[in-house]
Amino acid sequence: MGHLYHTQVYDLKENRLLYSGQDRTSETLEAFFNCPGQARCQKIEAVCCEIWAPYIEVIKQRLTNAFLVFDKFHIVRHRLNAVDQVRKEEAKELKSESLILFSKTRYIWLKNPWHLTEIQKTRLSGLQRRPFEDFGTIPIKHRPKSISINGFGGPAIQG
Repeated sequence: MGHLYHTQVYDLKENRLLYSGQDRTSETLEAFFNCPGQARCQKIEAVCCEIWAPYIEVIKQRLTNAFLVFDKFHIVRHRLNAVDQVRKEEAKELKSESLILFSKTRYIWLKNPWHLTEIQKTRLSGLQRRPFEDFGTIPIKHRPKSISINGFGGPAIQG
């Protein structure tokens, strides 16, 4: 049996659930927007959603005046996955140079700096000094959490 998905729409100002539709499709989200009508949709100022193309497309079409903000959890998750992918690629390329260079470093790159042990801090510092080709964005967790991503331009998340 596979996953069971629902589309939830909340009013974050009023802290209440506005809509719950079965499935995770653009049609499910469209069904919500059909309820209040286009006039009420144009009054919506901001929308926060996960980074998922079907939802983004519906929001861009139906809420032309709204500010689109991606939720921080999914942004961080996507960026951490990218960090790990780059780490794997660099490890594969440098395998002949040093078998132990990247061995057991996955969580060092992904951990928050304040959770690193002294040994991990030393190891990370040594890795950061190396001229890795693709590591310009690493370590994400060790940089300010200010992100400018949204479908309409302008800052979306800060802090």
